[in-house]
Amino acid sequence: MLYLKLLLTLASLFAVFRVFKFRKESKLILNLITLAMVIGVFIAISVTDSIRHIGIYIYLVAVIMAFVYGLLASHLKMTARVIVCLMSVFILVYWIWVLNHFHGNEYILPYLVVMVGIYGFQTKANLKHEIGILVILSADAIALIVENWIK
Repeated sequence: MLYLKLLLTLASLFAVFRVFKFRKESKLILNLITLAMVIGVFIAISVTDSIRHIGIYIYLVAVIMAFVYGLLASHLKMTARVIVCLMSVFILVYWIWVLNHFHGNEYILPYLVVMVGIYGFQTKANLKHEIGILVILSADAIALIVENWIK
């Protein structure tokens, strides 16, 4: 579990670095989404079980905001918008599925997040400003996959 927390911490630190590096070029909403994700991740991995859910809910609200951003970002090409929306919705559905204790094939969703991320990387979609969000989503999906393998 320590390795998974380290992975999420490194992804969050990378995202914060990107926020401060491109704060003048990037839109304010992207910075807010990224910082909300980072705050949610840090609360979820660093505090007791009773407060951990608050961090997960903050993270989920940021994921919903990323999905809405992907839908409404008219300056992005359609491929980039689809990548942001799909990665966000897959991880959102996974966490809603798990938090509601539904049974089924929820572990397919993190694999889909990773596959969409690989597709975005291969197509060289112009997601320079959105990379912080996508790295956190990908790290979350990879951590979920690794956690499933460990079980």
